[in-house]
Amino acid sequence: ASGNLLTSNGTIWASSAVGALTNVRQRSLASGTTYTTPAGALAIRVFVAGATGGNENGASVSRGGNGGAGFSSSYITSLAATYTYSIGAAGASTGTAGGTTTFGSISITGSGGVTSTTASAGGVGSGGDFNATGGAGGNGASNAGGGGGGAGSRAGVGGAGAAANGSGGGGGGGTGGNAGS
Repeated sequence: ASGNLLTSNGTIWASSAVGALTNVRQRSLASGTTYTTPAGALAIRVFVAGATGGNENGASVSRGGNGGAGFSSSYITSLAATYTYSIGAAGASTGTAGGTTTFGSISITGSGGVTSTTASAGGVGSGGDFNATGGAGGNGASNAGGGGGGAGSRAGVGGAGAAANGSGGGGGGGTGGNAGS
């Protein structure tokens, strides 16, 4: 079938004529370093989520919450034959930050690692048509851990994790700006 394609840059909607739309494909890239654009493709939509940091293990020690993963998306119509990408590694149990994830010009820093009661910041998406930062984790207390930050998503920035209080750990943040409690 042929018709018009409705697209938005976040402010303005545009309708453009397209030819026959066939073979819509979805691919998840979990390894490798090069994406090859399929022959005959008219456009690709890319969704990229970042890696999260690690939280240091410790006997009877409460920690702050990790920040949520960042997110970016892009609708690409001026296609390259190939795109280089990298998948950031998750942080380790020693409290290291998550690695940076990239696809073409999109880059998402990993969220920070946690080694104390101080929480880490969320990952930051950049270079896409839409970018969302992961929510910050909540601070821990001497007897309870902080909540983790929510992941950024198409719904928006991740919500912040709640701080621990005297009676228990903080709740995790939600996606799309919903904070933990």
